[in-house]
Amino acid sequence: MTDHKHAETLPPQTVYDEYLPRLADGWVLLDVRQPGELLMDGYIAGATHIPTNELQQRLLAEVPTDTPVIVYCAHGVRSAAVASAMLQAGYDEVYDLQGGIDLWKRSGLPVERDGLS
Repeated sequence: MTDHKHAETLPPQTVYDEYLPRLADGWVLLDVRQPGELLMDGYIAGATHIPTNELQQRLLAEVPTDTPVIVYCAHGVRSAAVASAMLQAGYDEVYDLQGGIDLWKRSGLPVERDGLS
């Protein structure tokens, strides 16, 4: 039987209050949405953007396996799959943002649009 690892899911307010300050300590907030989604919905300040179709080529080069990571997408489906795959691939500490940027925005939390074109 295959042992599937699942990332812990964190609510948006908890990520905002407790985890965003950790980005300064080397944590990574990983946005796995496609570029058009960022243009449409904005992004969370401090996020690293690697679309799902580029993860295989870029992830290990840009995010070491010992780096704590919080993954998010639009609604939480892709990020849950990516977070589980990262744990399977040997990442030590991976979390999934509950509900993606959709729930983040509905919770009244800030999004950025600067730098997008």
